[in-house]
Amino acid sequence: MVLTELDDLKEAFQRERSSVRENISSGICETLEEYKLLVGISEGLTKAINMVEDYQNMLVSGQSKED
Repeated sequence: MVLTELDDLKEAFQRERSSVRENISSGICETLEEYKLLVGISEGLTKAINMVEDYQNMLVSGQSKED
């Protein structure tokens, strides 16, 4: 159950990251500061996705060791 919820969280982060990247590539940013902000958000979401994946792997590894 926890793994399913983590998958949902990861997918939400991925959707948001895709949306941010689409905004960047569409040229929506009018200033360098706006561009930097969106790039930072994208990088933060990427880090969050990686952290969720690492946590999932840790849970799976821990579960397999107990089996």
